[in-house]
Amino acid sequence: MDKEDLSDSIKQLTGVNVRACYQCGKCTAGCPVGERMDIRPSVIMRMLQSGGASEMEELLRSNSIWLCLTCETCYSRCPMELDIPKVMDYLRERSNTEGKVNSVSSDIVTFHKSFLNAIERNGRLHEISLILDYKIHSGNLFQDQFKKRKS
Repeated sequence: MDKEDLSDSIKQLTGVNVRACYQCGKCTAGCPVGERMDIRPSVIMRMLQSGGASEMEELLRSNSIWLCLTCETCYSRCPMELDIPKVMDYLRERSNTEGKVNSVSSDIVTFHKSFLNAIERNGRLHEISLILDYKIHSGNLFQDQFKKRKS
């Protein structure tokens, strides 16, 4: 897949024209989790603009796409009004479908699936079933019990 195919594919599937990004960096500057990302939002957009198969592979295996909160801060700050959260949703879906989820992101993916399961089951979010589903599937049954509090 060459860079034009990748850009066109993303535009067709998400409606977002990644070629319109001119790398101002406002998305990364406003991102509340940008410092924790292995690939920052502006770099993700650049990789989608200029990349091909190897860049897409790197993105699909990154932790960043799972750390994205979809809070839309990047979208609200973007002078080109590019819906980066929609692109992140696409990348997450593709990463999951292709089995390329970063192992560091496994708890995030488990929580994501538990959240969707709770909504599918109840038609809305039911916190108790969300927590139970997450705890059971992640194996982190007691992770909240033994954390030391900071004084």
